[in-house]
Amino acid sequence: WLVFSFDYIYWALTCVRRK
Repeated sequence: WLVFSFDYIYWALTCVRRK
């Protein structure tokens, strides 16, 4: 699912950015 993939990428970006 594109939505799932997008959500996963968004979460990863947030985690990296938070770091």
